[in-house]
Amino acid sequence: MAASVLPFPALQVWVTASTVVGEGRTSTLVSVVPSDTVGAGIWSVGGSVLVNWKRDALLQCRTVGVPEPSRTWTRGPERVNLNSPGLMVDNNGSLVISSVDRSASGLYTCTASNIHGTDAITYNVIVRVPPLPPKLHVTETTASSIRLQWDVEDEGGSRVTLFNLYYRTANGEAVQLAVQDNSHTIYGLECGTEYI
Repeated sequence: MAASVLPFPALQVWVTASTVVGEGRTSTLVSVVPSDTVGAGIWSVGGSVLVNWKRDALLQCRTVGVPEPSRTWTRGPERVNLNSPGLMVDNNGSLVISSVDRSASGLYTCTASNIHGTDAITYNVIVRVPPLPPKLHVTETTASSIRLQWDVEDEGGSRVTLFNLYYRTANGEAVQLAVQDNSHTIYGLECGTEYI
């Protein structure tokens, strides 16, 4: 009895990772038989994407497959409406979100499909915006000083690194102080002078 001959030889594939410490253990061994049919696959890598306010977000969806896969973008359970202002798909299937604001945050999924299979990747878009205005409190006053404290309820997705404190007399020029803490005492004030 003759053994059957495969049209393509089977391959065994594995991978290792190396660092300055040395090479790690091998991955699981995978046996692959080459084929002239290729299921849809996405070779872009999803994950979290941090985007600053009013910048563009690019979510790549590069695909492989024979025949060429079709792509569909969804946000959560809903299909992305590409007629919406600020949304477009470029020539390689990547989704471009123009001039993002906080409402663009969320999960976006690209699904590629052909007659041989389906693949999908998901991006978690996180938009960082300027912080909300601090809530200012006067905590102490003397004849020549005031102590102020403030809280920021929403930092906009980034840690606040600096506060700009402004004050002036009713008829004077504004004074700006750069403060790194969430409180400050202003000294040298004149008793009876109105400060705004």
